Amino acid sequence: MENKKKKYVKICPKCNSLDVKIDMQGALVAFGLPAIYICNDCGFKSYIFPEIDLNEVEK
Repeated sequence: MENKKKKYVKICPKCNSLDVKIDMQGALVAFGLPAIYICNDCGFKSYIFPEIDLNEVEK
């Protein structure tokens, strides 16, 4: 029985892009605040972006 770790990627709920990064301009993560994520395609910002299994991503 193989024990493979699943890899997850964040997906933009607005445009379904996988190009999601932490918004470093507003990043106060060092102070214990939650990270704000931004979609680099449509500009959508949120604290919460859904994650999907990397194997489920359609190429």
